[in-house]
Amino acid sequence: MLNKAGFSSGCRAHPAGRAGRFRCFEHSVANMYFIPYGIILAKTSAFMNSPAVSGVLEYDPSLFTPANFALNNLLPVTLGNIVGGSILVGAIYWMIYLRGTKTGE
Repeated sequence: MLNKAGFSSGCRAHPAGRAGRFRCFEHSVANMYFIPYGIILAKTSAFMNSPAVSGVLEYDPSLFTPANFALNNLLPVTLGNIVGGSILVGAIYWMIYLRGTKTGE
C-alpha cells in the first residue's frame, strides 16, 4: 500500500521496463481512496513498527502528507485523466460515428 502511494510519478521512479508499459496510468478516483489510506497507515505507529512493513518501504513515511498527495499526485493524475479521457473518448466516437461519412449528407 505504501509503495503505491509514492507521490511522485511512478514513471520516473520505476522505468517502464520494470513494471510493464502501463505502469504510469493511474485513476484519480482510486487514488482518492488508496493514497489517503496509505497516509493514515504511515501515521499509525503499530503498523509502521510491524515486522511485515519494516523491510518493504521504498519511500520515507514523512513524505505521506495530504498536501504532498494533492500537489504531486492528485492534480497531475486528474489533469491526465481529463485530457486523456477527452482525447480517447472523442477519438472513439469519431471512429464510430463520423469516419467515412460525407459532409453533404
